[in-house]
Amino acid sequence: GAEWATFDQDDGRETTLSRAVWTLSLGASVGEKAGVFIEAFGDDGLSDEGGPATFVDGGFTYQFRPNVQLDASLGTRVSDLVDERWFVGAGLSWRWPD
Repeated sequence: GAEWATFDQDDGRETTLSRAVWTLSLGASVGEKAGVFIEAFGDDGLSDEGGPATFVDGGFTYQFRPNVQLDASLGTRVSDLVDERWFVGAGLSWRWPD
């Protein structure tokens, strides 16, 4: 994928930078409602001079209802271009009924 961000510069002009984004994930079921996953993801500058940022994380999912799922993850950076070393994440997904 790709993302664009526009920034205001000190001289009043705007600069738009673009980055390519990617992800690769693998997941498996652990029982009827639970699952585990591991993924690698990152981005690389297309129009800016920043280098690639690469991360890996893993976590679990739990399906509370057929259309509601909770996930939690713990990850780290692989590239040295990012200040943060470790991160945690959590999410709640809701699928609209068919």
